[in-house]
Amino acid sequence: MCIGLRKYLFYFANEHTEFRLPEIKAIASLFKIPLKWVEEPSNEPFWLAELPSEESARLIASRSVSVRRIVHLWASASKVSDLHNQLKDQEQSIKPFFSPNKT
Repeated sequence: MCIGLRKYLFYFANEHTEFRLPEIKAIASLFKIPLKWVEEPSNEPFWLAELPSEESARLIASRSVSVRRIVHLWASASKVSDLHNQLKDQEQSIKPFFSPNKT
């Protein structure tokens, strides 16, 4: 992962699959958002990308007709123990999302 970039999971609608990549590239260019694909985009509805911030994800989602959701990916691993360790390493940064006043 590049310095300053975070992983985000893009979830797309199942329609207009050929339009997804040009649309996302155009929106990222419009807002001058650096976008790096973790995996080559495909016809699948889930894509992984790296973005500089949550605000960047919000800007892309605000202009996209094909994106259903963009979520910050806190961790990913092939073993549960590795996943737990990754999440424990981020405890302070994700703790605010689990406060009583959050939904």
